[in-house]
Amino acid sequence: MPVLNFFEGKMEKIMRFGNTAGWGLFFVLFMSVFAWAAQPEPAAQAAYEKKDYKTSVQLLEEQLKKNPNDVDAMVLLGSAYRQLGELAKSEELLKKAVGQKGKDPQALLEYGQTLLALKKFKEAEEVFQKGISTNKRTDEFYNGLGLVQFGQGLGNKAELSFRQAIQKNPNVAAYHKNLGDVNMASQIYTIAANSYKAALKLDSSNVEVRHLLARAYILNKSYNEAVTELQRVLKLDPGYAKAYQDLGKLYIFSAKNAGDSSQYQKAVEALSKYTQLDPKNAEAFLDLARAQIAVKNAEGARAAARQALAIDSTLCDAYFIAGQALQDTQKDSASLLAVLEDYNRYAACLSRNPEFKWSPKDYEFFIRRGRAHRALSDSAHYALALADFNKVLELLPNNTAILLDIGLTHYYLKNYPAADSAFSKRLAADSTSAAAVNVYFYHGFVLSQLGRFPEAAHAFERVTVLKPDFLGGWIQLGEACIRLKDYPKAMGAYNQVLAKDSNHVDALKFVGFIYLNEQKHSQALPYLERAWKQVTGKGLKVCEQVDLLTYLAQTHMASKSNSRAKEYFQRCLDCEPNNKTCREGLDYLKGLKGELSSDGDGG
Repeated sequence: MPVLNFFEGKMEKIMRFGNTAGWGLFFVLFMSVFAWAAQPEPAAQAAYEKKDYKTSVQLLEEQLKKNPNDVDAMVLLGSAYRQLGELAKSEELLKKAVGQKGKDPQALLEYGQTLLALKKFKEAEEVFQKGISTNKRTDEFYNGLGLVQFGQGLGNKAELSFRQAIQKNPNVAAYHKNLGDVNMASQIYTIAANSYKAALKLDSSNVEVRHLLARAYILNKSYNEAVTELQRVLKLDPGYAKAYQDLGKLYIFSAKNAGDSSQYQKAVEALSKYTQLDPKNAEAFLDLARAQIAVKNAEGARAAARQALAIDSTLCDAYFIAGQALQDTQKDSASLLAVLEDYNRYAACLSRNPEFKWSPKDYEFFIRRGRAHRALSDSAHYALALADFNKVLELLPNNTAILLDIGLTHYYLKNYPAADSAFSKRLAADSTSAAAVNVYFYHGFVLSQLGRFPEAAHAFERVTVLKPDFLGGWIQLGEACIRLKDYPKAMGAYNQVLAKDSNHVDALKFVGFIYLNEQKHSQALPYLERAWKQVTGKGLKVCEQVDLLTYLAQTHMASKSNSRAKEYFQRCLDCEPNNKTCREGLDYLKGLKGELSSDGDGG
């Protein structure tokens, strides 16, 4: 994301020509360089300097009642009214003061400032020009003229006026700050930064100017310098909220572009502090949610996303992050339905923009929503999952990785030919990387369902070549070889498993089956009994091991241990009453003459 877009909308309003919402800031800076030419009543003056403007107004009104033509009192009262936002009263008083004392610098400066506040730019310009002609306090009048021109969007003229002010008096921080503002608005960030640095040489503790310097660094892509300045701001004023927000954004930007994931944790800390100071900024909560997702704090991410939406329900990305956070931590059906609700709200939110169109960068949304649909494991959601996965292909035709998801979904729908096609296309694009392991693995299952066991065996063999330590691959290779009656190869596969896990139930079970099939009952029984010991000892579900029960029963019956055989056949039928093999075996044993002995023949 370009840095200008990253910080889009975050610059103070004074950064834009013609926007007068931030003029109060200018006036404060403007007033900071004024000195009173005369002294009204000391108590009124003292109240004004303490910013107790109401008291100052009361005292000055009393003074003017006694002396209606006291110009100095008029000027101070007009300034106090402006500070209270009563601009009409301020204008009336100051216009009268200038009328009586037209060349008084203080009266002209105050009058010009009030006209500026009223956005009467033409009149304000005339007043400041008149002030310049007095050749007194010309630096202040040039500064005022620059503010007027800046408010009119006349950046070049404003810059010249501020430079004139600096030339007349280079030791006023506000002039350098105002020059910096003009260059920031003109996107000349290097010059703006230099002006802010000049202001800080004169007023090093001014956190506002230092923050503006940091913003200039950000927009000039001098990120390390920006971080340094923001940290200085917070050292001077730990409660300066916007510095935390900018730091958080910088850390996220750094993490994305420099690949330094530790920056996300710094972003979490900065943005958490900011949202405590300003709990009504929805965008900040959204950024916090993004950072929390990156540090795998799903609960924190979802909470921050929900807070962002509570403030501003039009922040579409917050729906996506809320769903993503829940999907990464909860897999039950109720949670998955909630995930899908968030994802669908995200899509609906985006679609409210009539010009919105899905683009390649949106592929992750469709992958995530598709997997949430598929995890609900019913045909309706499988169909919706396929639609989402196919949308990924529509957006990114060369994204062959999604063919694994498409193939798996067809497999769950028992559309084995379609699954075979998807997996084959995926392997045609990549058959040797680590990513191909899962494709071969699931393709093997599909090929088995299609009765193409030689190809299934080949697929599972490729799994064992690409990932020799994956025991599941060896197990499935063994089963495919059993179907092909290639018992030596099957035995080799299971021995690979037992070499790594001597108590692996399936490996023990199928080795026992192979020996049973070869009529080697004495060799089969130890493997089958070890497998059974693992099932009972680990509390595994017995009814998921009907094949093991069958093999045990058949091996005992072949060894003349008829009572044991009867026990295992009965366990088999308890799980599957209609199991033909177990029913026939038990009926055969019951049909033998006499009682069954524990060690073999009936008596």
